[in-house]
Amino acid sequence: MQATGNDFVLVDEWKNEVLSERLKPIFAKHVCRENYSVGADGVIFISRPTLEGFEMRIRIFMPDGSESEMCGNGVRCAVRFGLDRETIPHADCVRVQSKAGKIRTYPHALDREIRSVTVDLGKLQLRREKIPAAGKGNFLLEKISVPGIGMMELSAVNTGVPHAVLIVPDIDSEDVAVKGRAIRNFTTMFPRGVNVDFAQTHKNGVKIRTYERGVEAETLSCGTGAAASATIAFLANRLSARRIAVDTRGGRLVAQLLGRRNKVDRVLVEGPVEKVFEGELEFQTMKKGTD
Repeated sequence: MQATGNDFVLVDEWKNEVLSERLKPIFAKHVCRENYSVGADGVIFISRPTLEGFEMRIRIFMPDGSESEMCGNGVRCAVRFGLDRETIPHADCVRVQSKAGKIRTYPHALDREIRSVTVDLGKLQLRREKIPAAGKGNFLLEKISVPGIGMMELSAVNTGVPHAVLIVPDIDSEDVAVKGRAIRNFTTMFPRGVNVDFAQTHKNGVKIRTYERGVEAETLSCGTGAAASATIAFLANRLSARRIAVDTRGGRLVAQLLGRRNKVDRVLVEGPVEKVFEGELEFQTMKKGTD
């Protein structure tokens, strides 16, 4: 499935475990490889919730085999997947159990087909210790010396996963791969690594490009990155509206900033979700040489 070009392989473990704990990261590393396998930005395992108050549980593994706390676009894909397969009942709100905690989602149907999903990313974390990032206080428009790059004006926020945001004048001229990799691996500042968003504001919204941790490359879209970029653009007084169109290379998302006065407490992100194909994959050949 894909959400504005952010594509995922979804594995149904509702009735039983398909892959053991040991094999899940191995599978993700292999199946996400472009040209050699399916190719994807991550693998999402769908299962019954282990706690009360949820309709479904997800676990997200990245192309490098690491497990992510959550993924905005991935959650939206997972909800449509569960509804399409009728493993979860249709409801106005679908509550998802994730490594990041409870995520509320709101599916939108047209002609009885789920076409888009809104995800509530929960309470934003702006303080450095919650991102996490070195130092104290909020991380907004600070001049930082990035190894191998030099001085840059960075902001950071945790929208379920950590994001560093750079507001730039011309996003198309940015070397996202080089700068993104340098900031992502700036572990003295971001001890757990960080996703990196390049954001260019305009009167109607913001245009972004994202270098994703775990993918270790630029992706066509990032839901949590859209939320982070819209939040920083608003807090930096680059945008005044609280409903912000966020244009990614894979399509448009809409971020709704919630909070009083000049604050942002939480963000909802809405966008399309599409089923690309469904099938079966033989994993035995992929496991050779990985034990």
